[in-house]
Amino acid sequence: RIVANASHYEALDGIVWTPWGTVLFAEERIVATLKDPAVPNAVGGLVYEYDPQTETTRPLPALGAASHEGMRFDSQGNLYEISESTPGLAGQSGAIFKFVPDTKGDLSSGQLYALKVDDAATKTGPAVWVPLDRDAVQINADAEALRVGATGWRRPEDVEIGTSTGNNRGGTNVLYVATTTDAVVLRIELDGDNAFVSNFVDKANVPGFEDPDNLALDHQ
Repeated sequence: RIVANASHYEALDGIVWTPWGTVLFAEERIVATLKDPAVPNAVGGLVYEYDPQTETTRPLPALGAASHEGMRFDSQGNLYEISESTPGLAGQSGAIFKFVPDTKGDLSSGQLYALKVDDAATKTGPAVWVPLDRDAVQINADAEALRVGATGWRRPEDVEIGTSTGNNRGGTNVLYVATTTDAVVLRIELDGDNAFVSNFVDKANVPGFEDPDNLALDHQ
């Protein structure tokens, strides 16, 4: 049965269960053509939360207006997400984001960060999570990521972390991100406000590796 529907939904793609039993689903739109009346100024797509207990849905603009796809939580309840866009094209960022809620379990308010790698040339090595303006991201998270100099990849897509498998014994501090046009799967070691980025799989070390999109992890 249909559990959520609205005339302004478009290009729904990213979806994930929250640790508290609701469902997030998101719009994969760099520039939305159908505006949500509750968030009319948002440029990009929005993330929505559906509660199966109350059968209600609400937009979550604090997570940023962007082209959403992969979304995953860490064991602290922080959400990792991407902008499926390409740096250099019409204000697109290709950024990787982290959202830290003000109150654990409530995604309506919190701080959105964008990842910035120290070495802009290789886009690997030490990195930091740069805080973004809370009001600006609700209008255009791409523009805000560009403003702070966040690192961009060409079409980030899926996001996975150790908690994706329900295995909390290890690997929960490593984030994997597929970047389709760059043909790279990133490995991002998480350490609070800092991170370390490496190319986990790419066409340089795996001949014929092209256009990665969806990822999955086993228990190892």
